[in-house]
Amino acid sequence: MAYHFTRSCFRHYFICCILFFLSVVLVEFSFAQSSQKELKVGIETFHGFDVIKRGGFSISTAIVVNAVLEPLFYMDGHGELIPALGLTATPSLDGKTWTVALRKGVSFHDGTPFTADAVTAHWNRMLDPQIKFRARAYITPVLSVEKTDSHTVRFNLKHPWPAFKGAIAWNRGIALIPSPAAVDQEIRNSLPVGTGPFRFVEWKRADYVSLKKNPGYWKKIQPVSYTH
Repeated sequence: MAYHFTRSCFRHYFICCILFFLSVVLVEFSFAQSSQKELKVGIETFHGFDVIKRGGFSISTAIVVNAVLEPLFYMDGHGELIPALGLTATPSLDGKTWTVALRKGVSFHDGTPFTADAVTAHWNRMLDPQIKFRARAYITPVLSVEKTDSHTVRFNLKHPWPAFKGAIAWNRGIALIPSPAAVDQEIRNSLPVGTGPFRFVEWKRADYVSLKKNPGYWKKIQPVSYTH
């Protein structure tokens, strides 16, 4: 089963979320007007940050995760890849392999260097049939991901897959690369560790998520601390 990551799917999902939010606001306003009492509606929007456990992320969770973790690429409105942790993605003539050159000089927040090992560990973890990953059906065209040198990986496909570029840029889940050390320590669901402009500080369930700027971020920007 091949999954096509279309903008229309995300747009429809976003519209549904907005309508739900507005309905909550209207209910609260109506209740306050009619009874002069306060109605508080609390929605737990974070349920964890490990894509293996979640399959994918809600909009609110994705906002936080994308501040901490990064994909190999982003995608523009024309379907072209924008380099992030990856620099180039080159298909073979038959379209069954893609070679991705990785950015050098990047480290995860825990000090682990970003290399091909992190990419292969992440993707092969999702592909491992012994691991229960609810979104595996979306990436069934991927046979394996292998390291060819310290900063190059090769994606081996069962057949040419038009949605491949969307898969390695899908920042609502599978494309985001975690620190392999955090995965090994089994802390990623509650304490994600990535390469992004923010470091994860604390998640207090049903209350807040706190992030702080990453002073060693590879891009020359100056992020500020964030609490959601």
